[in-house]
Amino acid sequence: KNSRSLLLSLSPPLPPPTKTKTKTKPQLKKQELCSGGELFDQVSKRGAYTEACAASLVRELARVVAHCHDRGVVHRDLKPENLLLASPQPDAALKAIDFGLAALVEPAGGSSSARGGPPLTELCGSPLYIAPEVLRRSYGREADLWSVGVIAHVLLTGRAPFEGPTEKELFDRIIFRLPKVGTFVQIVSVSRFARTFGTLM
Repeated sequence: KNSRSLLLSLSPPLPPPTKTKTKTKPQLKKQELCSGGELFDQVSKRGAYTEACAASLVRELARVVAHCHDRGVVHRDLKPENLLLASPQPDAALKAIDFGLAALVEPAGGSSSARGGPPLTELCGSPLYIAPEVLRRSYGREADLWSVGVIAHVLLTGRAPFEGPTEKELFDRIIFRLPKVGTFVQIVSVSRFARTFGTLM
């Protein structure tokens, strides 16, 4: 119910709900076909993307996130598995899915607070993509921005920047910002701009 109500407050680039009910009978609504599949599958097939292709996808992802934040929606579970490509083309649009963990905050720009209202405190999300602010249980839209940075890293290197043999060690490395050796911030072949972007995210 929560996921549906959030989706109804958003328009594309998000796929619409699949069904609506009337007093007489259920009616199927058209759902956009995303023939490019999950971004996760593309990363698994390709490994690391070129910097130009990764930049294009990250720009598209930033557009999706801004669309949500402008309407007061924090996704809280951004990851390649929850991003669909509209087509197999290199410049395909991205579509965010799975809003089961999404939460409402004050829309971006609707509050004098940088966070946009009282902080969220629920610990949720996927471990590899979770933000340190979420682990500290005081966060807002910045949780999604951290995930965007992790996804950018995955696109450029084919792997996540933070790892650990246990969830506790993984979370400790995220909280104290201790990425593993070989992150794109340290890779010479990645441009200075990309390395700066990684440190800022």
